[in-house]
Amino acid sequence: MRRLVLLGTIGAIVVLVSAVSLAWACVPQGSFRLSPTTGPAGSTVTAVGSGFPPGHDVKMTWGSPTGPELARGAGPAFQQPITIPPDAAPGTHMVVAVSTLPEHGIHTQTAAAFTVPGGSTTPPPGETPPGTAPPTTPPPGSDGFGNPVAPLVPGPGQGVR
Repeated sequence: MRRLVLLGTIGAIVVLVSAVSLAWACVPQGSFRLSPTTGPAGSTVTAVGSGFPPGHDVKMTWGSPTGPELARGAGPAFQQPITIPPDAAPGTHMVVAVSTLPEHGIHTQTAAAFTVPGGSTTPPPGETPPGTAPPTTPPPGSDGFGNPVAPLVPGPGQGVR
């Protein structure tokens, strides 16, 4: 009986380890970054990727996986110049790297942020943009939105020791 329990336990462990190994093999492992991460619209940056499926195409797009294509690279690692769209609006945008495999569809998808400076909505110190109210300091005893805050009172059995 002990041998039967031992064999059952070993069999369960083998099945569990096999399932975890298979799941781990299917987890996308790619990493992706841009250098530099800030620049004007139309600038050229370097896209650096690693951990993608060997020999498979990696498509880099602007804003989303279905956005305009910027460049292509090949796994497992690449270093590829890309041009930020010349009509990119000021703000932070995503450059997405997607690798697809015929048997899986999208295998690896990751993104890196790129910031186009300009168009700041933050006024210089001491100035208030037109049409907005100047900042106010919340009254004492409020939550910062003008709502009163009651002091915390310990419940039964929650006294300070």
